[in-house]
Amino acid sequence: RFNDAAKIFNKVIQMDSTESTAYYNLGLVFKRTQKYEDAERLFKKTIELDSTFTSAYNNLANIYLNTKKYNEAEFLYKKVIALDSSEISAYFNIAILYHQNKKYEQAERYYKAAIRLDSLFLNGYINLGDLYVKTNQLAKAEETFLKAVKINSKDIDLNYGLACVFALESKVEMAFYYLEQSFLNGYVEYDWILQDTDLALLREQKEAWQALMKKHFPDKL
Repeated sequence: RFNDAAKIFNKVIQMDSTESTAYYNLGLVFKRTQKYEDAERLFKKTIELDSTFTSAYNNLANIYLNTKKYNEAEFLYKKVIALDSSEISAYFNIAILYHQNKKYEQAERYYKAAIRLDSLFLNGYINLGDLYVKTNQLAKAEETFLKAVKINSKDIDLNYGLACVFALESKVEMAFYYLEQSFLNGYVEYDWILQDTDLALLREQKEAWQALMKKHFPDKL
């Protein structure tokens, strides 16, 4: 399928070498097949032809993020935001960049900006909640995850994250509730829950823990 798409976009470029969208779409093909050098070249060509092509900047920045060229990625995400202050993906992606580099204040600011643009932006809440857990701001993590669970109560990682937060806050009943919700929605990493330090308090509740494990992982006991 990707080869067919590449042939089509190459043919368009042969017909009109100034067609920026064709270079961009061909770049997406290479990006999705992890041919990052080719994708980088094509996104740069797109920008050369159209300096306002925000999606090209954003996808080029994503390549730099994936290849750990953080300074280049940061510059381009900010370029996207300067061109289009409503481009939520740029706020989210630059927040991820800062998050990965433990620049938590900057990450928090951009996650919040993404959420302001879309109050139902689930991944924004999840990542912001994770940031609060990492920085030991448990009350903020709880508040953020609870907002997210109203958007999607069936998200596995979200329910598991809430279980961890409540366990760390010594709210045992709520922690068990959300841990079971994660199981009901498909969480299967049994080996991890036996070693996850966030759930240490729950494992100490031996009777309740064993009952929950027997209910959802009977073949493991």
